[in-house]
This record gives sequence, C-alpha cells and structure tokens, in this order.
Amino acid sequence: MSTPAPEPSTLTTLRRVVALLRPYPGRTALALGLGVPLVACVTASPLILRYIIDEGLTANSQRALLIGAALMASVALVQFSCATLRRRTGGRLAVDAQRDLRLSMARKLASLDAAWFDQARTGGLLTRVSSDIDAVRAFLGFGFAFIVIDGLTMAIALTQMWLLDVRLTVLTLVFTIPTLILALWFNSHLRVSFHRLQERRSEVTSVVHEAAAGISVVKTAGISEQWNDKFAARAGELHTEAKAAIRLRSR
Repeated sequence: MSTPAPEPSTLTTLRRVVALLRPYPGRTALALGLGVPLVACVTASPLILRYIIDEGLTANSQRALLIGAALMASVALVQFSCATLRRRTGGRLAVDAQRDLRLSMARKLASLDAAWFDQARTGGLLTRVSSDIDAVRAFLGFGFAFIVIDGLTMAIALTQMWLLDVRLTVLTLVFTIPTLILALWFNSHLRVSFHRLQERRSEVTSVVHEAAAGISVVKTAGISEQWNDKFAARAGELHTEAKAAIRLRSR
C-alpha cells in the first residue's frame, strides 16, 4: 500500500504559486514597482505633518501651511493614482494566471485515464478546480503585492527609527518577538483548521454531486432518506469546522 505524499511546506507552496507569474514579467514588475511610490507616500506623510506643525502652526507661518497642504494633496493624489493602477494591473495579472492554471489543470485531467477518475473523490476534484484556484487568484492579485509592500514599509520604518533613536528601535524589536511567536502559532493552527475545512467542503460536494448524478437511482431504490442523512452529517461537520476556523480567527 503506497503512503501518501508529504504535504509541501509553506515556502514550497509559495514558490509554486508565484511561479505562475513567470509568463508575465513586465506586468509583474509594474504591479510590484507601483508599491515603491505607495510606500514613499506612506513614509512621507508623517514628515509633511511634522513640517506643518513645526514650521506652520508653531511658527504661525501661512506660507508653510500652504506648502504643507499642497504637499499633502500631492501625496494623496500620487497614492490614489498608484493604488488604482496597481489594483487594476494586479487584478488582470491574477486573472490571466488563473486562466493559465485552469488550462494546465484541464490538460492534466484530460491526460489521465478512467481508472484515476474512478478512484478520485469528486468533491476534492471540484474543490481544486473551483475554490482553490479562486484562492490562488486572490493571493496573486492582492496578497503577494501586499507582502512585498508591507515588507518594504517595515524596512523603511525600521531604518527611520534607527536613525532617530537606536535604543527605542531595539526596544521595539524586543517587543516584536512575542508578536512574531503568536503569529507563527496562529498561522500553524489556522492552516490546519483551513485544511480540515477544505476536506469537509469536498466531502459535502461529493455527496451532492453523487446524489445529483444518481438521483433517479436514489428515488427508485427508495434511499433518499439515507442520502439526506448523509448530506446532513457532512454538512454538520462542515459547519463545525467553519465555526472552529471563525473562532480561531477572532482570537
């Protein structure tokens, strides 16, 4: 009896998902590059506010207030333009990657023999083709870009803090360690919870698909009550796993 293949690590899965963007290097670079002016706008806003307070309000300078207001308006305009363009570019890029993944999966499924489909679970297959691919599209369109942007923002913020006060930066990093530990703990438990939720969803899909495909047989054999009980049991398990995932995320 063959043993199941080990589950790939998070980094391995991330590399596989990001590899879907290789056919679109230009748009990928544009979507990520637009994060640079966004980060610049975020980090520049506090400096402009400091200029307004120190040079405008404290010194009672109307000219400084006008300059600060113009700078804030310019930053807001640049931030809005870059964010809109990044979302548009990233969204189209994710849709194209989703299309490529679906075509690749369709070619793979078409090359398999009938024996594989006889052993495969219908619900798991439908879940992979629908919700899993949609999750990949959502990550490529928004999650991946935010990881890069947030990482760049954190690096710039730490650099600014280090230049202002070294001891304050070290103290901040020390208090960050418990947060990092909690984040890793949360990620590990949430991943297990979502895996169970995915399995329950595929089981419910399998029951619905099998009942719909053999509805005439079910009615003829008079076993509709058994199928209803089976569906209720699987749906109850799905509901329980969904509530467990919600409780974990709400902590």
